[in-house]
Formats: sequence, C-alpha cells, structure tokens
Amino acid sequence: MFKPDERSRYARNVLQMARANVLAQALPVLAAPLLTRLYAPADFGVLALFASALSLGLAFATLRFDWSVPNARSAQPAAALLVLGALALLAIAALGALSAAITRPWWPQAAVELGTLWLLLPLALLGGGAQQLLQAWHVRGAELATVGRSKVASSAVNLGVALAAALGLGSGIGAWGLVAGVVAGSWASVGTLWRRAEGLSAALRRLDAARLRAMVQRYGGESAWSTLVSVANAASFAVVPVLLARHYSVAEVGWYALMQRLALAPIGLVSAAVSQSFWAEAARLVRVDRPALQRLYRGSTRRMAWLSLPLVALCAAAPWYVGPLFGIEQWSGAGAVLAASTPMLVGQLVVSPLSHLVVHRRQHWQAVWDVLRLLGLVVVIEVAGAASAPFVVTVLALSLVMALMYGVLLLLNLLALR
Repeated sequence: MFKPDERSRYARNVLQMARANVLAQALPVLAAPLLTRLYAPADFGVLALFASALSLGLAFATLRFDWSVPNARSAQPAAALLVLGALALLAIAALGALSAAITRPWWPQAAVELGTLWLLLPLALLGGGAQQLLQAWHVRGAELATVGRSKVASSAVNLGVALAAALGLGSGIGAWGLVAGVVAGSWASVGTLWRRAEGLSAALRRLDAARLRAMVQRYGGESAWSTLVSVANAASFAVVPVLLARHYSVAEVGWYALMQRLALAPIGLVSAAVSQSFWAEAARLVRVDRPALQRLYRGSTRRMAWLSLPLVALCAAAPWYVGPLFGIEQWSGAGAVLAASTPMLVGQLVVSPLSHLVVHRRQHWQAVWDVLRLLGLVVVIEVAGAASAPFVVTVLALSLVMALMYGVLLLLNLLALR
C-alpha cells in the first residue's frame, strides 16, 4: 500500500500540475474568440500541418532516451540518457533541415501549403526536443512544480507572440504569427526547466565517454522500441490533418484543428497532471509494490471516467455555441466537428494519461497498438474521402475508431499490471 508520505506526494503532484494546467490551458481558451477574428480558418489549417510535421519530428528526434530517464536509479545514468537524447536531437535537426531544403520541389500538396514556414521547423524541433528531455529529468524526481511553471510560461509566451504579431502586423501575417508563437513558447519552457533542474549541472560535469557507451548498451534496445512507439503514436495524430487536407479544404482542416485544440484544453487540465504524476509513481511502484500499482491504476481510471461526463456534455452542445462564440461567418460548421469528436476525446481523457506500458517493459505491445491505430485511421480517411463523405461524417468515423482503440489499450494495461 501507499505510505502516507507517498500518497501525499502523488496527490500534491497532481494538484500542482492541475493548477498549472488551469492557467496554461485557460489562456488560449479565453483568447480563442479574439484569435479566430485575427486569423482565418485557413491559418489554423496551416498551423495544424506545421504541428503535424513538428510532432512527427519530436517523436524520434531524441530517440526517446527521455522516456527511460524516470526509470534510471540514480542521477548519473539519468544525466547520461539526457546527453544521448540531446546528441540525437542536434543530429536529427540538422539532417532534417538539410533534407527538407533538398527535397522541397517534390513535397506533396499538404506540405506545400506550409510555404516558407518550414524554415521554422528546425528551431521548433530543437526547442520541443529540449523541452521533452528536461521534463523527463523533473518527472524522475517526482517533483513537478517546475514542469507546471514551464507549461504556464510556454502558454503565455505562445499566446503573447501570436496576438502581438496579428495586432502589430495585421492580417497579412497569416499563419506566421501562430507558428512563431509555438516556437517561442517551447523555448520559454526550456528556459524555465533548465534554470530549476536541480543537480543536473553537477551530474553532467561528472559524465565521461565510458558512461555514455554503457548507457547506449543498457538502454539502446529500450530506446529503439520507445522510438517506434512514439513515431507510431505521433503519426496517428499527425497524419489526420495531412490526410484530411487531401480530400477537404484547408479551412475545414482548420475547423478540426481549432476544435481539437480547444477540446484538449479542459482535457489537459487533468490529463497532463495525472499522466506525469502517475508515471513518476508507476516507475517506482513497478519495482517495489505491484499490488499498490494495480490499485492506483484502477482507482485512477474510475475517477477519470467520472471526470469525462462534463466533457461529453460540453462537446455535445458545441453546435449551438461554437459559431456565435468564434464568428458565425467562418466557424459555423466547427461546432458539429467538435461534437463528432466526442468518443475520441473521452478515450483520450480516460485511458491515455494512465497508459505507461514503458514502465512494464512492454513497449512492443504499445508499438503494435499504435501501428494498428494508425492503419485504421488511414483506411477510414481514404475510404471516406474516396466516397466523398461529408467532412463531419469522416470526423465521426475517425472518432469511433480512436475510441475503439483506446478500449484495447485499456485492456493491454490491465494485462500488464497482472
């Protein structure tokens, strides 16, 4: 069972992260009615394409050494894993920029929509990758107040840059303002995480080549499986706006992107807090007290299921308030898109935050699940697009497939706990 101090630490971490997420997620939600009047749906569609490319890059840019950091038993191997991830990040960002410049004439139409925004991708990749690595260091210590502060800093800077760009330069700025906000926000988070990374500088100074080689041998296989899982997982989300852009207008993709962004705000209030707090506890309990981990998982899942009920009501009512709130002329169809996304969003809230098969050394299960989910999404979009299905019908089909796959993931986690 949990000792009293361990239980209070878990609860404290959840509350700290939830409080930070309230601030981080509330800012873009409150500013959304203003942003939708400063930027067109097509701008949000281009932002979605940029975010898709960025998320795919971040899925493998650190070779997912950051996922192994919370499992490290001491600061020294944890710091070595961060260095390995940083070296991979630098190499992949440089190679990515070079290959993008060379292959640009042969890009597909969805990528061409980015225009010159691809120039910001390497900078965004470096910022996002450094953010992932430093967050893992703080998760390992199970003290997540700094992670919460970094999220608030990122959200505030992101929003501030997007608003300043549109208000200062006018509508001609297009998607550049939104993308610049994403890049600036990631680097603001990195600064906060680095300044408060207790013990990291000292651990880095004690590293040598022998320690790094040992960590490659110890965690290389785990890194490979984790990277496969991460790429498949990211592709499942990144591929959706890209494939939708093949069959539907960029404005409709912008509807989908903004509704996902706004729906994930209330989900993020809880799920991000629970996810990193649960990960910190699970990485420890899996070694010392599996029955306690089983009880923690089942109890947390029940509580997340209850928390999903307000989300269902909010999404179901979306067709009646989204248009008037964000601008009827351009956003009237977005409410139905949000309502159609309800099954997927519920699965994302209830199952995803508590799924950490990596602590059970079951990355291969996660990899198979992610690949099957990706294939299902691709088939649904291509079949619906070929049949000229209405955009809302396609989104509903995607949502149902995602919900089904989240049910399978829940069963895999229960099996791993046994």
